[in-house]
Amino acid sequence: MVIAIPGAPEKLIALTKWTRIELNYVNGRVPRRVPELLCSLGCTDVHTEAFTVVVEDPDSRPYALPSWLRSWRRKGAIEVTDADLAVWDAAVESSRRGNGFFFSLTYLLSYGTVP
Repeated sequence: MVIAIPGAPEKLIALTKWTRIELNYVNGRVPRRVPELLCSLGCTDVHTEAFTVVVEDPDSRPYALPSWLRSWRRKGAIEVTDADLAVWDAAVESSRRGNGFFFSLTYLLSYGTVP
């Protein structure tokens, strides 16, 4: 995952990535095991393909990236100050005017042949 929001502090970018990986993807470590699991189930000719999605609109659904920090703070999962959120909001708002925002995420598709 890559997140670029010009003007956002690196610590908030890192926290945003962490919330997405550790809090949103409950089984985020499973994809690397899928080929092995398919083989253990007897599948042959197992392959994995990667598809990368690049989003340049911070308000693009279904991601809603600008709201992640505030949402997880509200749930009590992270600590982030009002001052940090104000800086975050200003950077996101600036990015809505096309100053270099992007978010990329790679999805994996693993498949095999059932004999």
